[in-house]
Amino acid sequence: MGEQEVDPYDREPPFTYECMECGKRVEADHQPEECPGCGGQMQDLGVPRE
Repeated sequence: MGEQEVDPYDREPPFTYECMECGKRVEADHQPEECPGCGGQMQDLGVPRE
């Protein structure tokens, strides 16, 4: 089994956000309105997902 990338989680800003469309990751103090690369919706990687 290969090494698996772990989603970064930090309770202090800047937070890491990932675009749901293209996968681009950015760090910001507040959630970006849209992805700077493609305009897609950004999600906070610090929020639990199922």
